[in-house]
Amino acid sequence: LRPRFASAHKDVLAVLTAVDAALPQMLGWSEAELLAMRSVDMLDPADHATAIDSWLSMLAEPGSTRRTRLRYRRKDGSWVWFEVTNHNRLDDPDHRDVLAEIIDVTGEMTAHQALRDREQLLRRVTDSLPAGIVQFDGREKVIYRNERLHTILGPGPKTDLGKTFAALDSADRRQLRAAVRVALRAGTDTDLEVRLAAPDGP
Repeated sequence: LRPRFASAHKDVLAVLTAVDAALPQMLGWSEAELLAMRSVDMLDPADHATAIDSWLSMLAEPGSTRRTRLRYRRKDGSWVWFEVTNHNRLDDPDHRDVLAEIIDVTGEMTAHQALRDREQLLRRVTDSLPAGIVQFDGREKVIYRNERLHTILGPGPKTDLGKTFAALDSADRRQLRAAVRVALRAGTDTDLEVRLAAPDGP
């Protein structure tokens, strides 16, 4: 198994000046190959702007620390996500370098991407349904609604339970609110029939 933690030293231009034994194992490059590179040389081009902004921000403040998550290319062409914490020690007479503490977070980032992909799929599915769908959090705030809901309930702010179902008959609205609170508290399903004014009038 590859190590998950490594450290490296860089100069002001982000050229690697020293690496520990773990980093070559994590990236597949030899120590000699790594010491001929700048860290940006291994980065995914899509991450260059983020890396440069973080680096310049760190250089502007002696003694400061910046943390970023970036994609690095291994020697075999595969990619790995690193969380890199750069410590600006350039003004420290005992070091005169930038210390980079590195953690392999590929598993975490892959899991996050898979979750985002599932969420996007769910949104595409719910937006294609002929039914209005709305999701509330524990404070009765809307955290998701599909496009069909706007067709059914009409335009206007729908940021919470009350505003979403403002067009309901008052008695039905109380019944619906009670059912939603039970569902949020106990996870109990309830089927209700309510009266709703059409979006363009009674």
